[in-house]
Amino acid sequence: MLLLIAVALLSVAAFGGISLAALHFKQKPVPWPFSVGHGTLAFAGIAIVLVAWVQGASSGFLSYAIGILIAAACGGLFMAFLHKKTGTRPSAVVVIHGAAALIGVSLLAVAVFV
Repeated sequence: MLLLIAVALLSVAAFGGISLAALHFKQKPVPWPFSVGHGTLAFAGIAIVLVAWVQGASSGFLSYAIGILIAAACGGLFMAFLHKKTGTRPSAVVVIHGAAALIGVSLLAVAVFV
């Protein structure tokens, strides 16, 4: 059940991330509260995955998903701090962060549903 909740939260965060990336690439302003909401949902999803893992849920896909999702979260934090400091978000970081998150959520979905 925990992993289903995590998949739902991370899926909503992913759709928000797609919207944020679209705004970035259209060179439109990205609302800071929207970015914070995206990060909060993703953090909650990752935390729930970690709780499920500590409670004994395990598979190879789950372990890979955790590692990749944590790496994506680090990229997102880097991007947020960089944006706060310099006012910019490098497009390469946006793409790498999004790709890592997509791979992580996909692996989590495989671990849960397959």
